[in-house]
Amino acid sequence: MRRTSLILVCLLLLAAILPAISANSVPDIVFSDAWFGDLNTKIEVAPGDRNVRLIVELVNTMDEPLRYVEGLLYLPEGFRDSRSGQSPAGPSVSRQVPSGERFYLSFLLDIGEEVEVGEHVASLALKYVEWDEDTITIGHVKVRFTVTGRSILRPSLSVNVLKPGKSEDLQLILENSGSASASSIEAWIRSGSSGLAILKGEGKHFIGNLDPGSSASIPLKVFVGRALADSVSRIVVDLRYQNSHGILVEESHELLIRVEPLGGVGVVLDVLVENPILEPAKQETLKIIVANKGSETARDVNFVIALAQLPNPPLTILEGAPSIKLGDLAPEDQKELSLKVFVNEIAAGKSYSIPASITYADEEGRHVVEKGLTITVLEESRRNKLRIYASEHVHGGMIESVNITVENISGETLRDIALTISPTVGWITLLGPTTWNIASLSNGEKKVIGLKIYAPSETASGSTIGEPFNLKVETSFREPGGQIRNENHLLGMYVKGIIDIKLQELSIEKLGDELLLVGRLLNEGTEKASYTRVELIGGDLSSTKISYLGDVEPNAPILFNIPIEGLAKSEGEVKVVLKVS
Repeated sequence: MRRTSLILVCLLLLAAILPAISANSVPDIVFSDAWFGDLNTKIEVAPGDRNVRLIVELVNTMDEPLRYVEGLLYLPEGFRDSRSGQSPAGPSVSRQVPSGERFYLSFLLDIGEEVEVGEHVASLALKYVEWDEDTITIGHVKVRFTVTGRSILRPSLSVNVLKPGKSEDLQLILENSGSASASSIEAWIRSGSSGLAILKGEGKHFIGNLDPGSSASIPLKVFVGRALADSVSRIVVDLRYQNSHGILVEESHELLIRVEPLGGVGVVLDVLVENPILEPAKQETLKIIVANKGSETARDVNFVIALAQLPNPPLTILEGAPSIKLGDLAPEDQKELSLKVFVNEIAAGKSYSIPASITYADEEGRHVVEKGLTITVLEESRRNKLRIYASEHVHGGMIESVNITVENISGETLRDIALTISPTVGWITLLGPTTWNIASLSNGEKKVIGLKIYAPSETASGSTIGEPFNLKVETSFREPGGQIRNENHLLGMYVKGIIDIKLQELSIEKLGDELLLVGRLLNEGTEKASYTRVELIGGDLSSTKISYLGDVEPNAPILFNIPIEGLAKSEGEVKVVLKVS
């Protein structure tokens, strides 16, 4: 009976303890989800992407709201913060999180070329303050996110040159050249030029799914009329599919078909651009081919490109002449000329037909042929060309010097760089110059500028210790082609407190038969000193006792006493060595 009673008591104690253990095992903040994009949209990302935003969704599981949460994301190999170029990324801050609610932190990341497609794990270091508390709590959560890869569908034709007045069989090839699968693919094929007829294969085609590197073919039969001889015709392919997030994507592609000139004609001069797709704000080599596709020799051929005829020329010629003598061109002969050009930024996302003329002589005399050189300028990259970063904190109540580092990551030399820095909150004061000019920065070169910042330790609304703020950096610079470009950056910082413990008084007092070392400490800083303790470590007094004081608030004197166990002198002055930690 006695043994049974003992077992029942143990079971009752265990039953009382287990719920408490279970309740305490739930973290204050738990990870919910993470994705690239924004709060409302998930996007595909692939190795090599830069300046992509990672959204981390968290849940406040506590019964109390949070005043603010700050997170630093320690990234796995191959990832880095877009602003600093380092790991961790951040900090990112969320304010006023209600109990039981979801909240979000965001981080701007660069993904290395060597990163694999799939799931990755990062560690999120959190600092947060409960609504009715002043102390900062530290925690960590694991963040799982996925590099999806990107689905890129590229249509092409198996034959790009057709003869006028004839029909020809060809294949439309749709390839997924990306790193993520595309699903539920539908293609609408139609003629994009009057005089080009799709005899077989026009209309809607359901293709289904395409994994990375795979392709599908659609047979076509195409007829081009004789009126299209010696010209360019188009087939339009409209695509509709779902990416790896299940988001519907709609695209339209134009496929160019070169129509040969009619045979049996004496001199037929043609001109085309070998590399018609150009990147904005870049130096490119434009390769132009002039060919004689006729049956007679063209003598004394001159070629002229007339950029000045366009109101806003997309190109600026850096090297090479816009007019060149090519000599004679025999039948089926061709000559190539190269121009080093700068693609103007204002041309981004547009197509142009650049006027050109060819003059030549034959048996009937001298002739002029007017042509148009078609080029397409890609959309401008949104990637920043400057990386700007600074230290992550300043001390409250002090004028502090901060180094701002400006690094050129554009891949080319930038000139006439101007920077203006301003705070985004009213309680931060910048002292001294806030505008700087840098003559030039070569690729990879860094320039450090000094900035003085005053952050008060408190304002009318309360303490600023632990409060984050941003500095706005407005920049402009001149690119190699002479274009002026502007970039805006935000530097995230926070106000850090100061702990400055001073000894105000020290004396030896007698309490009964016991001698005590009695003193008073004052924290002259701006931040609370936690877990404070005082101990004797040398001098004429000795003691193994420690005086534990706990929190020492700013401007609040606090007494301590240590029992004296050994005294080297019976009278006079004594040397005391204290350790305050």
